[in-house]
Amino acid sequence: MIYEPFDELFRRLPRPPKSLASGRCCSADNPIVDDEYLLKFDNYYTNPAFGWFAVERLCAAGVKSPIFPEGKMNWLYRAWLWKRQPEQYRNHASIIPVRLALDIHAGASGRPTRAILNAALISSDATIEAVASALGLPCDLVAAYEAVFFNVLDRRDDQTYLANIVYPHGRLEEQLDNYLEVTSLDVLLLRIGYNGRLKDVPYAAGLRDNPTAGMTGTEAAARLEEAFLTTGCVLDSI
Repeated sequence: MIYEPFDELFRRLPRPPKSLASGRCCSADNPIVDDEYLLKFDNYYTNPAFGWFAVERLCAAGVKSPIFPEGKMNWLYRAWLWKRQPEQYRNHASIIPVRLALDIHAGASGRPTRAILNAALISSDATIEAVASALGLPCDLVAAYEAVFFNVLDRRDDQTYLANIVYPHGRLEEQLDNYLEVTSLDVLLLRIGYNGRLKDVPYAAGLRDNPTAGMTGTEAAARLEEAFLTTGCVLDSI
């Protein structure tokens, strides 16, 4: 979610009527915001599932018509409709991708699906269509999941945001002797996607053939060198 629609949605979320720090009012008409509000903005802006968080907050507060159904925000609008009136929209064709995306996010469809989808979406060459094709998922499902639960595709220029998702403690932890023992498979798969390309993810997850299959020896060696480049740079700088 790019900054402008994010900021528009964020400002519609319920917030404390009075600043705990300064005692000044925080309202849509008051440009003065307190440290607590800025801290919340920072937390929400670094949360890839902010879309769903916002939908839940808006529904809980009874806010009406908070989202304009345009572009990527359309998926948030559908999620809001379903969350607000679940029985009415439960089986609506336009809502089903959101329901399935929530199942993946919550782990209802099996934990590996969420880990694989996250890793695929955060890979350097991912697109909605390419991820859907690589994982055998409907495009609408992948689009809904990315917009509402794992928003990364339109945040590629925000390296701090992406790094906070993949390496919240930095890359140096990869140099620890027990790194593979203490790091979950979900996180390892996410880092494979982040540091590699989309086709690396299905292979690492056991879904596809070796990505170097069909390459010449020179091409395979170059690919291996590329895979180790980041680690080499880190070691060289220590």
